[in-house]
Amino acid sequence: MEPAPQDRGPARYSRITANMLGLVPGFALQDGDLMAKLFTDMGAWGLGALVNREFQAQGNSRATAAQIRSSVTLVTHAVANNNAVRVPIIPECTSLRLFNHSSPAHAILVYPPNEYMRIGELAPGASVTMLATHAALDLLYVGGGQWYAIVLNVL
Repeated sequence: MEPAPQDRGPARYSRITANMLGLVPGFALQDGDLMAKLFTDMGAWGLGALVNREFQAQGNSRATAAQIRSSVTLVTHAVANNNAVRVPIIPECTSLRLFNHSSPAHAILVYPPNEYMRIGELAPGASVTMLATHAALDLLYVGGGQWYAIVLNVL
């Protein structure tokens, strides 16, 4: 007896979606979400897929800010108060996470990728201030040049 057409070959797998498998776009490899990993010019993208455990903030404007290239970044060095970082352009509906563990403790300015993008209700190109040590910030890019920031407390 021959199998029904819907049970033959690779076509039967084409109906399986990421949602059916319990996978939700935006989670990282360690969460088991291989299908929802996104690719950009920086390589694989997903929260936690690229981690920088030692990063230095620098400058005090978008033009002189240190360019972030990871989805999770731990800022461990900031020479002065209001040193800056600039987030990368990432795929829509994805996010990145910043931790401020600078030593000595300094506030950090976080800038969008370019002067046309905005974080929350701030003016286009304006920075958000990340408070000194033990602060964390989730930044979600929703597309159309709009970012949203969620402040997290870190113990």
